[in-house]
Amino acid sequence: MRPVKGDALLFYDLDLRNGFDKAAMHAGCPVLAGVKWTATKWIHETAFENPAFKKATCEDDPETGARCAAWAAKGECAKNPSFMIGSGMLPGACISSCCGGRGGAVRVDMSAANNNVKRFCAVCGSHMSVSA
Repeated sequence: MRPVKGDALLFYDLDLRNGFDKAAMHAGCPVLAGVKWTATKWIHETAFENPAFKKATCEDDPETGARCAAWAAKGECAKNPSFMIGSGMLPGACISSCCGGRGGAVRVDMSAANNNVKRFCAVCGSHMSVSA
């Protein structure tokens, strides 16, 4: 496509069966002279749920769950809280093992924990200050 000031392009990436249309794949070319301006607007066909943002539950991630208890026992809950417990909107991989889920030990010092850690551990009902 040749650029025309004020025009817009629409890349509709679904075919008639609601499957991905490979013909919609595209890339931007580098600017050889001047400045390139873009404004992206995502329009979703149906309700959009980002799989990266999942609801916090007091469950260790199925992929890492078998190793979580050992990592927690070695102090990883305090050393690596973003991965183990959670950060931002993403619960950690070993939230149950760190926050006392299913009868396990609370391995986080809640008095020194940041707000993310407190918020995620609250899902497990962990409000006591206990350190490993």
